[in-house]
Amino acid sequence: MRKTPTAAPLRFPIPIPVRLTDFRRMALAGVLVLIGCRTPAPAPLPLLGTWRSDKPLTLLEVDKTNLTEKEREILSGPGFFGERTIHYDIGKLRSEMDGNVSWMPYRVVNSGKDFVEIEWMDSATGETLQRRIVFEGDLMKMPIRTLGFYEVFRRVQADQHVSD
Repeated sequence: MRKTPTAAPLRFPIPIPVRLTDFRRMALAGVLVLIGCRTPAPAPLPLLGTWRSDKPLTLLEVDKTNLTEKEREILSGPGFFGERTIHYDIGKLRSEMDGNVSWMPYRVVNSGKDFVEIEWMDSATGETLQRRIVFEGDLMKMPIRTLGFYEVFRRVQADQHVSD
């Protein structure tokens, strides 16, 4: 005795429309996709060079915060602002304060007309951090996140001595 199948296999062919491909259109579409997807690499150009902390301008930034008068007095004292010099090369920066020099690698992750966003590893914690540095003319504003204000740096010209 022969068993009858419970379900018959599907035998209806699915029609596939066949079109001749216009390779010129495909090439043009490919070029447009590549142009649309290509974004320029972030550039550190405004960041490069030597910068000196500007104490009076930084203290104006401190005045915009909700810090107490006692905290503002401490920050306006010696050892906080106006003494640090930073030199940015491509991929590394040198920080100098009171004769102590440290080098740190960084990577530009984003940039625009008036900002550069960098990423680096905190040597104390090993944590990867990001910082968005803002530019206003020959001024660089570096955020101090824990206190909620910017430390302001002034660009040091090539013919100007760093301690000026």
